[in-house]
Amino acid sequence: MIGEVFFFLLGLGVWLSNAIFTVLGVTTPVGVSPLTGLLGFVFHLLLSRAELYLWHRWRDPWYLLLLVGCVLVDTGTTLAGLLPIAAKWFPVLVGKTPQNVLDWGQILAALVRNTVVPAWWPNALLLLAITFAFALGSERLLRKFYRGMIETWQERPA
Repeated sequence: MIGEVFFFLLGLGVWLSNAIFTVLGVTTPVGVSPLTGLLGFVFHLLLSRAELYLWHRWRDPWYLLLLVGCVLVDTGTTLAGLLPIAAKWFPVLVGKTPQNVLDWGQILAALVRNTVVPAWWPNALLLLAITFAFALGSERLLRKFYRGMIETWQERPA
């Protein structure tokens, strides 16, 4: 039972971290206020519910397309929210990576033009992998361990 509670709390922590990064990412253009924060959190809740709903139906190409779109939006907003925090608390992780995600197009442009790729591309790739893990894993972890905890609570002694 202790393990189920621990992993549920771990999943909840990852989901809440993803929510904070998403709220910060969604509110980046207008700034954080109580109203925009609330709207960003509602956006994250709706996005999480959509991902959970679509996850079990991914074999249908339309549902898969919607799921990929939701995960990409979740990844993008999480990345936009994570970058300023990572720059402040983990500057080595960010390095010289531009704070505006739109500037990351320099990597793709360099690959297409067959020119020198910016030196910060490994940092960008690592940050992208971290945010992708948050976006893809937070809802799944929370749901999996929540169900495990419920099953454990529902067990009856023989």
